[in-house]
Amino acid sequence: PAQGIYTSEPLTDPEQFEGLRVRAPNINTQRFVDNLGGSPTETEESDIPTAFSTGRVDAMITSSSTGNSMAAWDYVTDYTDANLWLPKNIVFISQRSFDALDEATQEALMEAAAEAEKRGWEMSREDNDASLAALQENGISVSEPNEAVSAALQAAGDELFEDWQSRADDEAKQALESYREQRDS
Repeated sequence: PAQGIYTSEPLTDPEQFEGLRVRAPNINTQRFVDNLGGSPTETEESDIPTAFSTGRVDAMITSSSTGNSMAAWDYVTDYTDANLWLPKNIVFISQRSFDALDEATQEALMEAAAEAEKRGWEMSREDNDASLAALQENGISVSEPNEAVSAALQAAGDELFEDWQSRADDEAKQALESYREQRDS
């Protein structure tokens, strides 16, 4: 499931991000939180309850599923279902290895891949729906971001992307361009 924001009060104003101590488990989340005006905090998943109870963190960015599995209702009251990004699992095969397969095996592999992708998306939606329901059943208020918060999140994401693009090499930029062409066709 996609990532959202867990807090101890409703997230209704972009100014709430100023100085907000947010668990940020990786460099991109840290940069995203910085772009919002927050204070990214490295916290191991196993230390999250203690980090909230001692005030080291005020918020965390993670999925409905993770919040459900770690009983987030023990330390926060609100989940903003912001659909920030959607982590994916990807299986790769080298072109040379794929080309070495006979045509029937290539077709079978592609059919299995298409079915696995479809099943994966279905499982993700089902998990998200069940997790959101569990969060609500356990007292967490679930909401979507309002227009102002959504705009701030989008601006922070755009800034993150622009920063990456300014550092990307030609090969990465070409991969992005190919992706955009395929997406838009």
